[in-house]
Amino acid sequence: MPSSAIATYFAIHQGNTFRYVFLLRNTSMGTFDIYSLLINAQYEVPLVPGGLQDIAPLSAPQGWQLLPSSPEYGFLFGQTNFAGTPAQSGYILPGVVGTFSFDSSSAPPETLPFGCCFYNENDEWGFAFNGSANRVPCIPPSEFPRPWPHPILEEKPIVLARDVPMKGTHSRTIGGEDGSPSVNITYDRLGNIIRMTPNALKLAIQSAKKS
Repeated sequence: MPSSAIATYFAIHQGNTFRYVFLLRNTSMGTFDIYSLLINAQYEVPLVPGGLQDIAPLSAPQGWQLLPSSPEYGFLFGQTNFAGTPAQSGYILPGVVGTFSFDSSSAPPETLPFGCCFYNENDEWGFAFNGSANRVPCIPPSEFPRPWPHPILEEKPIVLARDVPMKGTHSRTIGGEDGSPSVNITYDRLGNIIRMTPNALKLAIQSAKKS
């Protein structure tokens, strides 16, 4: 399989919670870049009630958002907005390790299922891969990422570097009623959001191309 990944994680007990640090390495051959991630869930696998509880995202690679699921299922979803190139978008490139940190009140299991999706650098998204992350012995707390302000907790403008044909995707527009602002959202074949473009920005890009 050309797209693949391996993962491992550490966890330490801190007060009434556990600090998790999840390390995801892109082991793909060729040009397959990771743009979405499930922790404690997998793509196209039925969800199981339970899982990690009281999840609080802390940090992720530049440009990524981390979103906890409902308490019923207890998983974490991560993704990043496409911004013209894999590097500008924060995609995890082959050979690169992405670090994700979060807190949970649940004690760490020996393994955590995970799933990720890939972009093949040919304007195609949605190549899914599932695996299992093993828990490894804790490292000293000094080695853990410190909590810091991060894009997942900040509002930043979305910048689109270029328009490309996005194969196998579908789009919809949210908002725009009565002249209100709207956003164009592009999804991959598995329902992941791969690009969000405010219409005002899209119009500005089109105007710039005409000038």
